[in-house]
Amino acid sequence: MDEIAEKTCTKCKESRPLGMFSTDRRNQRDGKQSQCKRCQREWYTANRERKLEDRRRHHEANRDMENAYSRRWHAANRSRAAEHNRQWHATNPGGAAERARRRRARKASATVEPFTPADLRADWEDLDLYDCFFCHGPAAPLHVDHFYPLSPADEDGTPGPHAVWNLVPACETCNLSKSNRDPWQFLRESLEARGVDALTVLLADTEPFN
Repeated sequence: MDEIAEKTCTKCKESRPLGMFSTDRRNQRDGKQSQCKRCQREWYTANRERKLEDRRRHHEANRDMENAYSRRWHAANRSRAAEHNRQWHATNPGGAAERARRRRARKASATVEPFTPADLRADWEDLDLYDCFFCHGPAAPLHVDHFYPLSPADEDGTPGPHAVWNLVPACETCNLSKSNRDPWQFLRESLEARGVDALTVLLADTEPFN
């Protein structure tokens, strides 16, 4: 049988090399999907939110089965998985940290609102949040803190959401010291430690860090 070098995309109707089509093991004729990668990418971009929601629902309905499959795959492909993770973290340092924060929020049963690292940076720039929110010192190394904690110390407290409006820059000392305490109490203590009257600041209409 002659080897197939090209095929016609069922979406754009253009003839393209097989390398322009994703693999489909169910297709015994040429092992490729019917639509080219470009058409698939355009469709996914236009329907991204719908696909993500479908994926979330499927995962929730099949969580145990998918987790078991994932464990088996990683056990059988340790070096490949490690190399993939290394490359992903190298090219997505901000994305890797954000993914870890989302995973921690879901584990705490907190609300997770959709946003990107760029959205967060833009929000902080709009509010002139360049230093630690609590002590106003340099936030280096930068910690992204949930102002209302994901797992509040008060057992009856509501978990703070993983959302742009609930994330503030913090220095390592303040973030670790605050932990899951009441944020307003911690902020008051932080202000008073700097010799600033907390009540005056919290009731004032002016910027507290002038």
